[in-house]
Amino acid sequence: MWPMFQGRSAQTMAEAYMKKSAEESQHAALWGARGMRRLQPARAPEALKLATRLDLPEVSIQGCVEVLESLRDGDFGPCEKET
Repeated sequence: MWPMFQGRSAQTMAEAYMKKSAEESQHAALWGARGMRRLQPARAPEALKLATRLDLPEVSIQGCVEVLESLRDGDFGPCEKET
């Protein structure tokens, strides 16, 4: 059996996830963006853009509610205005 991480760092695994899964659904994009923000705080603006994209497959009202709740919870830092 192969080790779960196979010598990869959390950053490497997150990047692989972002390249594939985050393009497939709103839910996956939100989780990928949260991970990006936690692993690389300097990429918070990029993570915020990913989380709030509306051109992804499977965008739903429930997904938008989850994004709003994530923003309110501060998952992406202060987001009072867009720059």
